[in-house]
Amino acid sequence: MNYIVGGKPLLIEAGTPGYDNPAIHTLYSTVVGHNVLELEGHKPKKAPRR
Repeated sequence: MNYIVGGKPLLIEAGTPGYDNPAIHTLYSTVVGHNVLELEGHKPKKAPRR
């Protein structure tokens, strides 16, 4: 999903690389590759299951 504000791209989906890509576990499968806002000093949390 892409997020565009005022005609300018703000967040752009990185897409899915091949599973043989060496960066898949560090850049694409983590919060880095999912447009998650990160705050210094805080770790991302999963939403509680209902």
